[in-house]
Amino acid sequence: MFKWPILRRNSGLGKILSNEDIDPTLVLKLEQSEFGGEGKDPSETLEGILVFKELGKILKPENIEAYAESIRLEDLFLCDINRLHPNSPLRMIVETDRRNGVLNSVRDDYPGRQSYHYSHGVVVSEKGKGYGSALFRERLKMLIGEKDLMFGFIMAYLPNIPAIRMALRKNPFTTDGAVIDKLQDGVYEPGVKYFRWIYDKRMAYGRREGTISLEDTSKIASALNAGYVATKFEEPNKLFFNRRF
Repeated sequence: MFKWPILRRNSGLGKILSNEDIDPTLVLKLEQSEFGGEGKDPSETLEGILVFKELGKILKPENIEAYAESIRLEDLFLCDINRLHPNSPLRMIVETDRRNGVLNSVRDDYPGRQSYHYSHGVVVSEKGKGYGSALFRERLKMLIGEKDLMFGFIMAYLPNIPAIRMALRKNPFTTDGAVIDKLQDGVYEPGVKYFRWIYDKRMAYGRREGTISLEDTSKIASALNAGYVATKFEEPNKLFFNRRF
């Protein structure tokens, strides 16, 4: 049986709490205040949050109002999504996967991993203090080993820079964060473009080849399709690209 690793202190976040210590109504309250509305990711429902509490993982720094939700694909597919509200983003992405394989395509692109963890998001109440980035990276260190992979999706447009900055690596040649490897349409909502980010310790890539503005999504898509990955965000709105081996 799969066992979650022991929680520990790290990254300046203090003690990290897990599922049994999480109040799902507080997660819902923060999600509703941060997500939803025009130009924002949709807010998860209480039923969706309970799926992460029961089958997945919710992490929270003890003294910081911040949450990170994730679940292994095999556990997600055990969930009866019909019990979720139609507006639940978790239900949306599973239904999208049934149409175009948006979740299962990760297994096809990166075969042979022991487990595939889907990241539903990181939400933080206090902005500008680096808590989101620290929790994002702490979760990777706690849950993902050499044989595992974690992935998620970020809206691909300029106002979403904080989420893009949070996910990408601080240094393109370290493994302290994720990389962007794909641009996809309609992951949750039709007509919306999303970046897929991947955290995989097996991935190897060469030196930085150049930068592309976030405004030029067609050029970004071409670079990703040609075997490059975005490894770092550069102010004010550019992505670093490295050739993937």
